[in-house]
Amino acid sequence: MHLAAASATTKVSIDPARYLPADWAADGERREVAGVPEEIAFATKPQQALAMVTDAFAADLQAHWFAGDEA
Repeated sequence: MHLAAASATTKVSIDPARYLPADWAADGERREVAGVPEEIAFATKPQQALAMVTDAFAADLQAHWFAGDEA
């Protein structure tokens, strides 16, 4: 997943995030082998999208609209 900003002349990725499936989040051995940090927890894609948008507004990003696919 990623949050991107676009204008008539520019497109930029602002906040990339990897989706961690629930079964991976619950499997300590798999997480260790894959190098998934402890602070990364399971979140649904809509929860990840909401966190990204909340962080963008907290950073004073100005936006008129948002679009998403599976979120």
